[in-house]
Amino acid sequence: MRTLGSACLMLASVFIITGCSGGRDRAIRMNHLKQIGLAYHTYYQDALKGPSKPDDLANHLENDQNILNLMRSGEVVVIWNISFPEVSRMAAGSAGTVLGYEKAVPEKGGFVVFVDGVVKDVTADEFKSLPKATPKTP
Repeated sequence: MRTLGSACLMLASVFIITGCSGGRDRAIRMNHLKQIGLAYHTYYQDALKGPSKPDDLANHLENDQNILNLMRSGEVVVIWNISFPEVSRMAAGSAGTVLGYEKAVPEKGGFVVFVDGVVKDVTADEFKSLPKATPKTP
């Protein structure tokens, strides 16, 4: 009986640890997109234009190489060179327009950051119907 109790306790610990690490990973992924959204806004306020590449956001991300490398590698897709005034005139506005997303989102779903900085977990089907920001042409 004691062995069964110990086994149950150990199994419960594994489930808790596994669940927590999965939750921790989700929180980190969400946080990365949130930071990208905030950095994009800060850059825009300073430069009066959208950033054109990950390195434009480096100072606003405190040179966080993890986040910068996610963008550089394409693991996180960011729509560069957008105009906030143009996005605000779109039917969806900034609250419903995609600014960036995890690379797997179009096929598998995942996290998306909207122009207003909100991060949501969406399915691949939901993503297909979401309006995406359009880069401003020079």
